[in-house]
Amino acid sequence: MNNYFTHIVGYIQNSNLQNKARTLRPKINKLLPDFLTHFPDFEGNDHIKGPSTLINHKTNWDECKSFLTLDDSVPSVAWAEPGREAAMKRFDEFCSSTTQGLKNFDSLRNDPNYDKVCSNLSPWVNYGMISFQRLALEVRALKKYPNGTASYIEEGIVRRELSDNYIYYSKDNYDELTAAAGWAQETLQVHSTDAREYLYTLKELENGETHDDLWNAAQIQLVTEGQMHGFLR
Repeated sequence: MNNYFTHIVGYIQNSNLQNKARTLRPKINKLLPDFLTHFPDFEGNDHIKGPSTLINHKTNWDECKSFLTLDDSVPSVAWAEPGREAAMKRFDEFCSSTTQGLKNFDSLRNDPNYDKVCSNLSPWVNYGMISFQRLALEVRALKKYPNGTASYIEEGIVRRELSDNYIYYSKDNYDELTAAAGWAQETLQVHSTDAREYLYTLKELENGETHDDLWNAAQIQLVTEGQMHGFLR
Protein backbone atom coordinates (compact mmCIF):
# COMPACT_ATOMS: atom_id res chain seq x y z
CA MET A 1 0.00 0.00 0.00
CA ASN A 2 1.33 3.45 -0.82
CA ASN A 3 0.17 7.03 -0.89
CA TYR A 4 0.21 7.35 -4.69
CA PHE A 5 -1.91 4.24 -5.15
CA THR A 6 -4.46 5.50 -2.64
CA HIS A 7 -4.82 8.86 -4.37
CA ILE A 8 -5.04 7.54 -7.93
CA VAL A 9 -7.66 4.92 -7.04
CA GLY A 10 -9.65 7.63 -5.28
CA TYR A 11 -9.37 9.84 -8.35
CA ILE A 12 -10.48 7.02 -10.65
CA GLN A 13 -13.48 6.16 -8.50
CA ASN A 14 -14.50 9.80 -8.12
CA SER A 15 -14.15 10.47 -11.85
CA ASN A 16 -16.29 7.47 -12.75
CA LEU A 17 -18.85 8.43 -10.14
CA GLN A 18 -19.19 11.99 -11.45
CA ASN A 19 -19.43 10.94 -15.10
CA LYS A 20 -21.91 8.13 -14.55
CA ALA A 21 -24.02 10.16 -12.11
CA ARG A 22 -24.38 12.85 -14.76
CA THR A 23 -25.70 10.22 -17.17
CA LEU A 24 -27.94 8.38 -14.72
CA ARG A 25 -29.38 11.41 -12.89
CA PRO A 26 -31.90 12.58 -15.54
CA LYS A 27 -33.09 9.02 -16.09
CA ILE A 28 -33.82 8.52 -12.41
CA ASN A 29 -35.35 11.96 -11.86
CA LYS A 30 -37.71 11.33 -14.77
CA LEU A 31 -39.03 8.19 -13.06
CA LEU A 32 -39.16 9.45 -9.46
CA PRO A 33 -42.83 10.51 -9.62
CA ASP A 34 -43.78 6.94 -10.57
CA PHE A 35 -41.62 5.09 -8.06
CA LEU A 36 -41.09 7.40 -5.07
CA THR A 37 -44.55 6.69 -3.71
CA HIS A 38 -45.99 6.02 -0.29
CA PHE A 39 -45.86 2.54 1.15
CA PRO A 40 -49.08 0.50 0.89
CA ASP A 41 -50.85 -0.46 4.10
CA PHE A 42 -49.50 -3.63 5.65
CA GLU A 43 -52.02 -6.43 5.30
CA GLY A 44 -50.38 -9.00 7.54
CA ASN A 45 -50.49 -12.74 6.92
CA ASP A 46 -54.15 -13.45 7.59
CA HIS A 47 -54.61 -14.41 3.94
CA ILE A 48 -52.40 -17.48 4.42
CA LYS A 49 -54.54 -20.58 4.87
CA GLY A 50 -53.58 -23.85 6.50
CA PRO A 51 -50.60 -24.60 8.75
CA SER A 52 -47.71 -22.19 8.67
CA THR A 53 -44.79 -23.17 6.48
CA LEU A 54 -42.41 -21.20 8.68
CA ILE A 55 -39.98 -23.23 10.75
CA ASN A 56 -39.91 -22.19 14.38
CA HIS A 57 -36.53 -22.59 15.98
CA LYS A 58 -34.34 -20.85 18.49
CA THR A 59 -31.53 -18.84 16.93
CA ASN A 60 -28.05 -19.85 18.02
CA TRP A 61 -26.49 -16.40 18.40
CA ASP A 62 -23.12 -17.83 19.44
CA GLU A 63 -22.96 -19.70 16.15
CA CYS A 64 -23.88 -16.53 14.26
CA LYS A 65 -21.16 -14.58 16.04
CA SER A 66 -18.61 -17.28 15.30
CA PHE A 67 -19.54 -17.22 11.62
CA LEU A 68 -19.00 -13.45 11.45
CA THR A 69 -15.48 -13.74 12.93
CA LEU A 70 -15.87 -10.43 14.74
CA ASP A 71 -12.88 -8.60 16.19
CA ASP A 72 -13.68 -8.43 19.92
CA SER A 73 -11.02 -5.78 20.45
CA VAL A 74 -13.22 -3.26 18.60
CA PRO A 75 -15.75 -1.78 21.06
CA SER A 76 -19.34 -0.89 20.25
CA VAL A 77 -19.92 2.67 19.11
CA ALA A 78 -21.49 4.96 21.68
CA TRP A 79 -23.28 7.39 19.37
CA ALA A 80 -25.66 5.02 17.53
CA GLU A 81 -28.40 2.87 19.02
CA PRO A 82 -30.01 0.18 16.85
CA GLY A 83 -33.62 0.23 15.73
CA ARG A 84 -36.09 2.33 13.76
CA GLU A 85 -36.92 4.60 16.69
CA ALA A 86 -33.29 5.63 17.10
CA ALA A 87 -33.00 6.16 13.34
CA MET A 88 -35.99 8.50 13.22
CA LYS A 89 -34.70 10.39 16.25
CA ARG A 90 -31.44 11.06 14.42
CA PHE A 91 -33.41 11.99 11.27
CA ASP A 92 -35.51 14.50 13.21
CA GLU A 93 -32.33 16.06 14.61
CA PHE A 94 -30.91 16.31 11.09
CA CYS A 95 -34.04 18.07 9.80
CA SER A 96 -34.47 20.38 12.81
CA SER A 97 -34.16 24.12 12.19
CA THR A 98 -31.96 24.39 15.28
CA THR A 99 -29.19 22.20 13.82
CA GLN A 100 -26.75 22.62 10.95
CA GLY A 101 -28.12 19.62 9.05
CA LEU A 102 -30.69 19.74 6.27
CA LYS A 103 -30.75 23.51 5.83
CA ASN A 104 -27.00 23.53 5.09
CA PHE A 105 -26.71 20.11 3.47
CA ASP A 106 -26.29 21.37 -0.09
CA SER A 107 -23.44 23.76 0.77
CA LEU A 108 -21.62 22.17 3.73
CA ARG A 109 -22.07 18.40 3.44
CA ASN A 110 -18.51 17.99 2.09
CA ASP A 111 -16.88 20.07 4.83
CA PRO A 112 -15.69 17.81 7.70
CA ASN A 113 -15.42 20.85 9.98
CA TYR A 114 -19.22 20.70 10.26
CA ASP A 115 -19.80 17.26 11.73
CA LYS A 116 -23.56 17.70 12.21
CA VAL A 117 -24.42 18.59 8.61
CA CYS A 118 -24.38 15.02 7.29
CA SER A 119 -27.36 12.92 8.34
CA ASN A 120 -25.14 10.11 9.73
CA LEU A 121 -27.97 7.68 9.05
CA SER A 122 -25.90 5.17 7.09
CA PRO A 123 -25.76 2.56 9.89
CA TRP A 124 -29.55 2.34 10.05
CA VAL A 125 -30.11 2.52 6.28
CA ASN A 126 -27.36 0.04 5.40
CA TYR A 127 -28.63 -2.57 7.87
CA GLY A 128 -32.28 -2.24 6.91
CA MET A 129 -33.56 -0.60 10.10
CA ILE A 130 -34.99 2.25 8.03
CA SER A 131 -35.34 2.62 4.28
CA PHE A 132 -34.13 5.64 2.37
CA GLN A 133 -37.47 5.66 0.60
CA ARG A 134 -39.05 6.50 3.95
CA LEU A 135 -36.50 9.25 4.62
CA ALA A 136 -36.95 10.74 1.15
CA LEU A 137 -40.72 10.86 1.58
CA GLU A 138 -40.39 12.42 5.03
CA VAL A 139 -37.90 15.06 3.96
CA ARG A 140 -40.03 16.05 0.95
CA ALA A 141 -43.12 16.31 3.16
CA LEU A 142 -41.37 18.93 5.31
CA LYS A 143 -41.39 21.39 2.39
CA LYS A 144 -38.44 23.23 3.90
CA TYR A 145 -34.94 24.05 2.70
CA PRO A 146 -35.49 23.15 -0.99
CA ASN A 147 -31.79 23.18 -1.85
CA GLY A 148 -30.86 20.96 1.08
CA THR A 149 -33.78 18.63 0.34
CA ALA A 150 -32.86 18.27 -3.33
CA SER A 151 -29.23 17.60 -2.45
CA TYR A 152 -30.18 15.03 0.21
CA ILE A 153 -32.42 13.12 -2.19
CA GLU A 154 -29.70 13.27 -4.84
CA GLU A 155 -27.18 11.71 -2.45
CA GLY A 156 -29.56 9.06 -1.18
CA ILE A 157 -31.20 7.99 -4.43
CA VAL A 158 -29.03 8.86 -7.43
CA ARG A 159 -25.71 7.97 -5.78
CA ARG A 160 -27.14 4.85 -4.17
CA GLU A 161 -28.73 3.70 -7.41
CA LEU A 162 -25.43 4.37 -9.15
CA SER A 163 -23.58 2.04 -6.78
CA ASP A 164 -26.32 -0.60 -7.04
CA ASN A 165 -26.17 -0.37 -10.82
CA TYR A 166 -22.39 -0.79 -10.75
CA ILE A 167 -22.56 -3.89 -8.56
CA TYR A 168 -25.38 -5.39 -10.63
CA TYR A 169 -23.22 -5.28 -13.76
CA SER A 170 -20.00 -6.27 -11.95
CA LYS A 171 -21.24 -9.07 -9.72
CA ASP A 172 -18.06 -11.10 -9.80
CA ASN A 173 -15.41 -8.41 -9.42
CA TYR A 174 -17.05 -5.22 -8.13
CA ASP A 175 -14.47 -5.02 -5.31
CA GLU A 176 -11.45 -5.61 -7.55
CA LEU A 177 -9.44 -3.33 -9.82
CA THR A 178 -10.33 -5.59 -12.74
CA ALA A 179 -13.77 -3.97 -12.68
CA ALA A 180 -12.25 -0.54 -13.33
CA ALA A 181 -12.28 0.99 -16.79
CA GLY A 182 -9.51 -0.07 -19.17
CA TRP A 183 -7.80 3.33 -19.06
CA ALA A 184 -7.70 3.18 -15.26
CA GLN A 185 -6.11 -0.26 -15.21
CA GLU A 186 -3.61 0.86 -17.84
CA THR A 187 -2.67 3.94 -15.83
CA LEU A 188 -2.03 1.88 -12.71
CA GLN A 189 0.03 -0.60 -14.67
CA VAL A 190 2.17 2.10 -16.31
CA HIS A 191 2.97 3.66 -12.94
CA SER A 192 3.29 0.42 -10.97
CA THR A 193 7.10 0.69 -10.88
CA ASP A 194 7.26 4.39 -9.94
CA ALA A 195 9.40 5.20 -6.92
CA ARG A 196 7.34 5.65 -3.76
CA GLU A 197 8.20 8.41 -1.34
CA TYR A 198 6.35 6.62 1.46
CA LEU A 199 5.69 2.94 2.14
CA TYR A 200 3.49 1.76 5.00
CA THR A 201 2.52 -1.54 6.52
CA LEU A 202 -1.14 -2.40 6.94
CA LYS A 203 -0.70 -1.96 10.71
CA GLU A 204 0.67 1.55 10.28
CA LEU A 205 -2.28 2.47 8.09
CA GLU A 206 -4.75 0.98 10.56
CA ASN A 207 -3.21 2.93 13.44
CA GLY A 208 -3.07 6.21 11.56
CA GLU A 209 0.74 6.34 11.63
CA THR A 210 1.49 7.98 8.29
CA HIS A 211 3.01 11.30 7.21
CA ASP A 212 -0.46 12.54 6.21
CA ASP A 213 -2.28 14.22 9.11
CA LEU A 214 -5.62 14.15 7.28
CA TRP A 215 -5.40 10.40 6.65
CA ASN A 216 -4.39 9.82 10.27
CA ALA A 217 -7.27 11.90 11.63
CA ALA A 218 -9.84 10.16 9.44
CA GLN A 219 -8.51 6.70 10.28
CA ILE A 220 -8.43 7.40 14.02
CA GLN A 221 -12.00 8.67 13.84
CA LEU A 222 -13.02 5.46 12.08
CA VAL A 223 -11.40 3.31 14.77
CA THR A 224 -12.67 5.27 17.77
CA GLU A 225 -16.14 6.30 16.56
CA GLY A 226 -16.96 3.62 14.00
CA GLN A 227 -17.55 6.20 11.27
CA MET A 228 -15.70 8.59 9.00
CA HIS A 229 -16.96 11.79 7.40
CA GLY A 230 -18.45 11.01 3.99
CA PHE A 231 -16.21 13.36 2.03
CA LEU A 232 -13.08 11.90 3.61
CA ARG A 233 -14.27 8.38 2.76
